[in-house]
Amino acid sequence: MNQKNNTHLNTTNHKKYSCNCGSDCIVLTSEWPTCPSLIARQVTEGLVFKNEDREVYITLILFLENPYTIPMRARVVHRGDVQGWLEPFDFETENEALNLLNRLYSDRIIQNTNDDKSILFYPRVNCLSIAQQPIEYSIAGPEGCFMNEQHKIDLKPENHRGKEPSFTSFLLPPLAPKAKDMFVLNLKFDGATYDYLIGQQPWLSVSSYTRLLNEIATFDTVYATREAKELFYTHIQPNKAHIAPEAYDIVLFQTLGTPVEVMDGSICIIPVRHSDRKLAKEMLWFYGKPSSDFYLELCFRDHPPKLSNNTFIVNRKLTISNK
Repeated sequence: MNQKNNTHLNTTNHKKYSCNCGSDCIVLTSEWPTCPSLIARQVTEGLVFKNEDREVYITLILFLENPYTIPMRARVVHRGDVQGWLEPFDFETENEALNLLNRLYSDRIIQNTNDDKSILFYPRVNCLSIAQQPIEYSIAGPEGCFMNEQHKIDLKPENHRGKEPSFTSFLLPPLAPKAKDMFVLNLKFDGATYDYLIGQQPWLSVSSYTRLLNEIATFDTVYATREAKELFYTHIQPNKAHIAPEAYDIVLFQTLGTPVEVMDGSICIIPVRHSDRKLAKEMLWFYGKPSSDFYLELCFRDHPPKLSNNTFIVNRKLTISNK
């Protein structure tokens, strides 16, 4: 997320930050750049902007697979100082954002009647088609961390925070050998990080992980501690460390927080909407191409924007058609 004018200085809370082309997305890397990595079948990012409260809530559904015979870990990186916690995927959740995502993906995330600790997921094989055969994923969490009815696991940042917001890195629990896991990662930022990434301006953006990496390297490492800089340059920035999701969906919630309007977007991101008109008004939905530098330029609005006639409509039969 960013402020549009990079010459403006924000003085909220008596702090001054140079506005930069900040953006929202996450970076997934392997624990060690020289080792094999997990496979990210899909990352779905749901965003709730609360401009009045100066808060942003991010709900991520992660579909990760460990094809190896040893436990493997993934690292999650986000700009600024963020809070992070894991929770199990739950069809009956009280989490409003996850509830909406459940409705959005109701045809692709299916309860497994034979095993209440697993689900069936129809992965998206490209931007406009979906696999005919589902993949079975455990919802017990990495190494079964939610088997004992645990509902929340707070994540501790790897890097020590400096005096100013820089970036935050979390090392997730390991996935068991040959495991396929689906779980929810929640992130939140406010305060100085909100001022740093969004500030007083009505503009903000959502971009690909490649843009995010460039922005961390260009803007955020300036404020990072020596240990955080070493972590970034050694374990996060190297190309061999990156886990590029096979699919990256972005969902902008319009009724849970401050509505936004899309001002501009790259050709590498595709707007879609659900055939359920009520659901389509509650969120804006996009397919990003993970290997490309996609971006969305957004603006806060008092009312949800009108639906574009250029979007693809997803119907209840897992097919996509142009209206």
